[in-house]
Amino acid sequence: MASLTVRQLDERLKKQLRLRAARNGRSVEDEVRNILRGAAGGSDAPTRAPVTTAGASAVPSAGPTGAPRMLLIIGGGIAAYKSLDLIRRLKERGFAVRCILTKAAQHFVTSLSASALVGARVYTDLFDPASEFDVGHIRPRARPM
Repeated sequence: MASLTVRQLDERLKKQLRLRAARNGRSVEDEVRNILRGAAGGSDAPTRAPVTTAGASAVPSAGPTGAPRMLLIIGGGIAAYKSLDLIRRLKERGFAVRCILTKAAQHFVTSLSASALVGARVYTDLFDPASEFDVGHIRPRARPM
C-alpha cells in the first residue's frame, strides 16, 4: 500500500484533524484517509465505532439534547488504569460519561478517581443500599376514603 507524508502542518490544523477524528471515532490517520478519499471522489461517509480499551467496554449513544453520551464499563485487568485517561478525553470532547466499575476493576482504579473525572457518581454494585430504600413500584400510597 502507498504511503504519503505531509510536511509543515501547523498545530491548529493538526488539532482540528484530531478533533474531527475523535468525533467520527477514528484515528487521525484513518480520518485523513477518508478526507482524501472524499476529495478524490470516493465516499466520505462518517462511521462511528465504539471507543474501547483493554479492560473497558464502551457504548456510545445520543442523549435527548443530541449531546453524545457514553456508558463506560471498566472490567478488571492491568489496562483498566487507561480508562481514566479515556474518561478525560471523552469529557474534553463533550461526551456525558457514566461509569460502572466491576469489583475486579476496583483493584486497579478507585471509584473516587473515576467519579472525579466523570463528575458524577460511579456505580460499583448492582444493589446499592443507599438508593434501594425508595423502590418506586412498591412505595406506599395514600388511599382516598
